[in-house]
Amino acid sequence: MGDAEYLVMRCEVCNFDYSETWSASKHAHIIAHHEWDHGVRLRQPRGAFEHVGQVQGFQVLLVRPSSSLYARRRAERVSRRSVREPGDGSYDKPVYFAEGPNSPAEIFPHAVLLDRHDHGVGIVVLERRPVIEFYRWTTRPSFELACNLPDTVRWAVAHAWLLPELRGRGVATGLVRAVLRGVSETPDTVGWLSPYTDAGRRLIGRLTLVGFHRAVCDLPPLEKVTPPFGGKHESF
Repeated sequence: MGDAEYLVMRCEVCNFDYSETWSASKHAHIIAHHEWDHGVRLRQPRGAFEHVGQVQGFQVLLVRPSSSLYARRRAERVSRRSVREPGDGSYDKPVYFAEGPNSPAEIFPHAVLLDRHDHGVGIVVLERRPVIEFYRWTTRPSFELACNLPDTVRWAVAHAWLLPELRGRGVATGLVRAVLRGVSETPDTVGWLSPYTDAGRRLIGRLTLVGFHRAVCDLPPLEKVTPPFGGKHESF
């Protein structure tokens, strides 16, 4: 078959590359286009997700390292949807992985999903990471290094995303605050994993008062961690 039969085009709406002449590719585009507008279908089997609260009427769902592979893969799918938006310093790969070397036990990854009509329309990813610096706001959005910190491992917000149509209503800040309550942190005490996108810096600026704690991607030592949201103790 000639290359022309598999000519690849990019959807002007959802930025997905596909071929009109390859049925599998067309089907993948249909799914990706739906996710662009509505979020990721969760199709919740009974007990797959833990319901841990509400934000402005939307359900908040928790995915732990011990959750089913189905739940973890759905959370990864939401993460993959989140990084498809171009510009604004966006990531080029997911920041939550269901399994494998990108999801090591040392970082104890948790994904918290925002559910609207059985669609994942938001995500916050929590990880255990070293927190090394505290930055103080000068004239927002400008900040300066206030002090270096002992290499302390604590919870850090690794990623936060919300479907574009829901932005500007306080939903993202409400979701992050709900997540931080689950790990007994506040925006001013939790780590914020760097580097930051432009949107990430704006979110930190809205949530914090005096400044923020910078976390880094170094792999922390393996530790026993009290699970968030009142879960049973897990060790790795």
